[in-house]
Amino acid sequence: GALDPSCEVHYGAPLPRSKTLHGVMIDDRVALSIIGPGPTGRASRERADREWAAAMDAYAMSCGQPVEEKTLRHAGAGRVWGAWLDGQRGTIGGPPARRAALAMLSLRLAACGWGTAPLVRSLAGSWVFPLLFRREALAFLQGVFHVDLAVEGLQRLSPGVRTELTLMALVTPLLVTDLRAPVAPVLWCTDASPKVGALVRARLSPRVA
Repeated sequence: GALDPSCEVHYGAPLPRSKTLHGVMIDDRVALSIIGPGPTGRASRERADREWAAAMDAYAMSCGQPVEEKTLRHAGAGRVWGAWLDGQRGTIGGPPARRAALAMLSLRLAACGWGTAPLVRSLAGSWVFPLLFRREALAFLQGVFHVDLAVEGLQRLSPGVRTELTLMALVTPLLVTDLRAPVAPVLWCTDASPKVGALVRARLSPRVA
């Protein structure tokens, strides 16, 4: 009863039209408030404070005290459900330190030109989560998922695989979603088969979009 059901964020569902959003993933609760100047902003802040206190009381009664280093309040940026949310820049993406580490590993492997199939597959799989925030960049990866698993030990990486790894390192800073980007008033639908693809579009009113 501490949280308003009309503000709940659910996977695969549209975001509620509210200046207060909250959701729970396993035991991690996140609450976001859009706070502006004036009475409306103060009301949003007061509501967030009330819901925070109620949620923390409920958590303490059922689970005990939360982990202090994972408890953020009035934060402008922080790690949310594995992602890095930056309220100042208005972006969300994989944690910057993790993306930087993946970029360096990819670049060093591309420069080396040799690797094992499990290593390349593991590195490619590690890129999937950061790529979810800029899904068009998934088009860069193809050969890394087709490294020959039948070859044991080291194998020479193809030029295509080395190029893909280098590209991932180069586009790392771009792998974020701009939460303040305007919404296009167009609805696109696509379908494809191994032989043909098709797409259609329809104009939408700004309110619907």
